[in-house]
Amino acid sequence: MAANAYLEALARARRRTGRPALAVGWGPVADVGHAARHGMGAYLRSVGLPPMPSGDLLGPLGSLTAGKDDVVVLAGVDWPQARDLSPAVSAARFSTLLPGGDVRADDTLARRLASATPEDAVALVTDALTLTLAEILQTTPDRLPQDRALSRLGLDSLMGAELMGAVRQRLGCDLPMLEIVNSASIGDLARRCLQRLTRNPAAPAEVPEPTSSSGPRAPSPPVRADSG
Repeated sequence: MAANAYLEALARARRRTGRPALAVGWGPVADVGHAARHGMGAYLRSVGLPPMPSGDLLGPLGSLTAGKDDVVVLAGVDWPQARDLSPAVSAARFSTLLPGGDVRADDTLARRLASATPEDAVALVTDALTLTLAEILQTTPDRLPQDRALSRLGLDSLMGAELMGAVRQRLGCDLPMLEIVNSASIGDLARRCLQRLTRNPAAPAEVPEPTSSSGPRAPSPPVRADSG
């Protein structure tokens, strides 16, 4: 990161003095490099950064070197997917790249939570998280005990990032990665999430401990981003 920042600063400094310079940030490449060697394509697509063929990425380079930009990024980006995983992508600077409309949480779940008792609310969120985790882990909900540590269920840091985005998209809850890492179980994660969903300055919601550990009751071509 430090080396990249230095090269970008160097390119800008040269441009200010009228000399040629261009710093290019490359997105994942499909046919060569680290991502290709280590088979990271599926994961990168899941976080909104699908690897692109090297020829497609190199195509715009000729026109860029003759242009006025000092720093550019060449990458294939699934912007809605990236926004789901990182709220920072919703910033105004990305507004021209994102489709219209806000990310909406599951309205049905929100309505059920609004009229649920505290115990039922915990169960609803726990079930929703279990179903989401089952999709991420590519398993079935009945194989995910709600009182078992997330790490013992097979959740690693990369899957945790995917879970963070899914929780935001489906539940409308901006749950920091630290909360996910510190959660002792799915049930614990559900209580943390519910506290954020129901929190208000006057009276923070009391979320009960679970009484059972049973399973759930129901079941782009390259994008160029200029520095300005």
